Amino acid sequence: LAEEASSLSDSKDDVDEVIASVDVRLEVLEALRSEPVRSQEPNLDEEFEEYLDTFGRAHEREGAASALRDSVEQLEDILE
Repeated sequence: LAEEASSLSDSKDDVDEVIASVDVRLEVLEALRSEPVRSQEPNLDEEFEEYLDTFGRAHEREGAASALRDSVEQLEDILE
């Protein structure tokens, strides 16, 4: 029961972290789309979105690679 409560707490923390990240992203985009930023750097908001997308994909690939390394280690342990 304690493990389940801890897991639920971790899940809530994860959700709160995602919401906070989304809020920050929206605030940054709002700032990038406001004047004088928009007139001086008209595509900065789009470039920021592309950067975040690229960063997210790289993070996902690293997570997948890490999971594969862990799986290989576990299989090697089983086969020994």
